[in-house]
Amino acid sequence: MSTNVSTTPPSSAADGAIRNGREALYPQEVWWMISCTIALLISLRAISWLWNYRKIHSIRQASPTTTPANDVELQTKPPNNVNPLMKAGLSVLSLTRILAFRFSYSIGYGSRISLAEALTPAAYLAALLTWELINTRDLSGVEFSTKYWANRAGAMAASQLTFVVALAGKNNIISFLTGISYEKLHIIHRAAARSLLVLIFIHLSARKKLGFVGDDSLTIGWIRCGIAAGSALTTLVILGNRYIRSKMYEGFLIIHHFFVLIILCCLIPHAGSGGYAKFVWPALLLWGLDRLLRLSRIIYSTYLQHRTSIPTKASIEVLSSDALRVTVTLRRSKLLHWRPGQSVHLCVPVASPFWHPFEFHPFTIATIPTDVSIASKSDVEKAMHDDNMQMKFIIRARDGFTARLHHYAWDSAVNAGRGRDPRFVKAYLDGPYGAPPSVDAFQNLVCIAGGSGVSFTLPLLMDVVRRNISNPQGLLCRRVLFVWSIRDIEDLDWIASDLRKTLSSVSSSLEVEVCVFVTGTRRGIAMNSTTSVKETVEIDTKNLLTLEKNAADRVEEAQTSDSEHATKFSGGDADALLRDRTVSVSSGRAQVTEILAEESRRSEGSSMLVCVSGPTSLATSVRSALCKSSIAGVGAAMRGTNVSLHVEGFAVA
Repeated sequence: MSTNVSTTPPSSAADGAIRNGREALYPQEVWWMISCTIALLISLRAISWLWNYRKIHSIRQASPTTTPANDVELQTKPPNNVNPLMKAGLSVLSLTRILAFRFSYSIGYGSRISLAEALTPAAYLAALLTWELINTRDLSGVEFSTKYWANRAGAMAASQLTFVVALAGKNNIISFLTGISYEKLHIIHRAAARSLLVLIFIHLSARKKLGFVGDDSLTIGWIRCGIAAGSALTTLVILGNRYIRSKMYEGFLIIHHFFVLIILCCLIPHAGSGGYAKFVWPALLLWGLDRLLRLSRIIYSTYLQHRTSIPTKASIEVLSSDALRVTVTLRRSKLLHWRPGQSVHLCVPVASPFWHPFEFHPFTIATIPTDVSIASKSDVEKAMHDDNMQMKFIIRARDGFTARLHHYAWDSAVNAGRGRDPRFVKAYLDGPYGAPPSVDAFQNLVCIAGGSGVSFTLPLLMDVVRRNISNPQGLLCRRVLFVWSIRDIEDLDWIASDLRKTLSSVSSSLEVEVCVFVTGTRRGIAMNSTTSVKETVEIDTKNLLTLEKNAADRVEEAQTSDSEHATKFSGGDADALLRDRTVSVSSGRAQVTEILAEESRRSEGSSMLVCVSGPTSLATSVRSALCKSSIAGVGAAMRGTNVSLHVEGFAVA
């Protein structure tokens, strides 16, 4: 009888079994944590849906059917039955919103984050480190035994790779389930990638402490693959710094795609050596699926949707020295539909660099699929069967792609001698994307925009007007305040046509008020005696504006002395807009605190949605105003006022 004598001490063999068991178990427990968090967000979304449905149903049931059609104030006044328990619940909800989402903190380079955006990544990293360092005492009593947490860090990092990739996708299953837009998930994506790097450095330092010898020698291929993947991720995290990313955004996009592919391909053999390739393959497949879906969208919107091999044509129109409008005409299709406030990724090859000819950038769609210039429900149904629909984009030229696109349009206009007539170029669309807010459960809507941020708020207004015409009983919203801050009065022409059509279509059951604030030093504003528009005439030594007033007190001409930037502003949609009773134009900055305080008072006992899009300073001002108790805090809650906030903005990806 022979006896096999093991050369491994019993304690070492037992330690190995325990280590291996925990290395396999703890990554699964982290995924259970993530799954439970996502399930909680889905549940909260479902509860919100049910609550809004109940609220809408109860308000409609309580609203008198004999209310005169032109009595907007009576229609919008909610039933006065807010009980103390409801007020207490609103107070808690308001405090939570203020603390978690409305207090924001500067993180440099003109960017700010809320407390929730800061604490979520911190909690994620803390959870990873907790699972990484717990139960690391070996059988001999050594605390934090290196052998216990060395490979565990690598297993944890590999297990989170799929989560990091899932957060980055445009076609995002997490966004679809939770209702959180993919651009907001990008904040968590970047934080999760940095957490991944922390685990990789822990793994690397532990392996170095144990020594790269024997089967772990640096000459082994899978070891080198791991080092290559870690180096690529380190480079991405460094280049992903907000400041660096903003300075070289277009180059960062290419580097990002290339390095992600290196990371995924190198981790397959490295993680496979420990049996953890099962965590990497889903990440690679998810990354490839997202690219495939995006490519399918591009092909459909560009070629198949037109039933032609010729790419989509886009018209580019210069609006000012730093703004342009891009219009894409598409065939109406059930497969290509967007909600107000959604965005697409736009590619115009003539403005793309030669080393990246298909460069896509996100822009908000400044229109809705159905024309709002309608007068009855039958016209709405007829418009829905129209063959074509338009996507419009109002783009502020800054640098990179937008600067090149504006420069191309400007040079083309000058060379052709046709002024601002649009130019037609090839364009490719990827989208739509985004999770804009629903106005269904709100009686009052406040839209606040600055500059090109009106691309987000204008479709919200247009959609409310359209739905109010097509189905007035199905829409709860009865008042819309539209606030827009612009630098010069000529900027009003950006949306004058669409806004005039929208206002002319407003029914008597909906109250719409438009407030335009002109903040620049060069402006000319006149008023009709029936409006509240302030008359301001300022003279700039470089740009002389002459205002000729007629009997109707309207602007006839406002032009600069510089022939290159001469601007006609007489008659047309902008002039008609200035004469509209619902439109007021004022000089100076919008006093958002006073505006929101007045709207909160109007919304007493009901719900109000505030949507803001524009510069960071504007969003910060709105957030600060909604932190005040009397506007959207406990004071407002005790009056039965429920105020929600949505801030729309694209940072560099």
